[in-house]
Amino acid sequence: CVGCVWGFGASSNVVVRLTRNIPVNKNHKIFFDNYYTAIPLIEYLFSRGILSLRTVRLPHLPNCPLPHKKNEKKMKRGESIEYITSYESAPISAVIWKDNKAVKLVSTYCGETPKTKVIRFDRSKKKEIEIDCPRLVTEYNHNMGGVDLLDSHIGRYKIKFRSRKWYMRLFYHLIDMTVVNSWCLYKRSTPPMLW
Repeated sequence: CVGCVWGFGASSNVVVRLTRNIPVNKNHKIFFDNYYTAIPLIEYLFSRGILSLRTVRLPHLPNCPLPHKKNEKKMKRGESIEYITSYESAPISAVIWKDNKAVKLVSTYCGETPKTKVIRFDRSKKKEIEIDCPRLVTEYNHNMGGVDLLDSHIGRYKIKFRSRKWYMRLFYHLIDMTVVNSWCLYKRSTPPMLW
């Protein structure tokens, strides 16, 4: 129903417009960031047979018993808590996982288990350790790599330029994005060199 779509809010309507051409009830999976997350949007996508996984901010999850800021800091690294519920017809799994910071994810198709092991560097012990990682986090990292990778590369190789004019900052950000994207395309198109 196209008329009821506009009640989701501006950011969620972007997701609705971009998923209009996805075939219904084929169990396609989409991944997006917390800016676009809304519970009614999750239910709308699920009703169309589109599964989703996204990061979320706790204020967007009303009545969710996941720990808030004070209790997040008490969690040990690698610890995770899952809360399973449903909204209308959509099953929802909300997970909080403590890495360096607490990561909050919501999904309609996977949950906390099966957990995998990931290697992280522990500053206090000055060595690498293995910690548990929920399935949601593994899925999200595997499928959301493009946007996060772009932000990561831009952060490391940013053009050092200061200006008070907003359009100059935007211009240099666009140049940064162009350079990183062209480098990624170059790496993808050239075969690995044999030494």
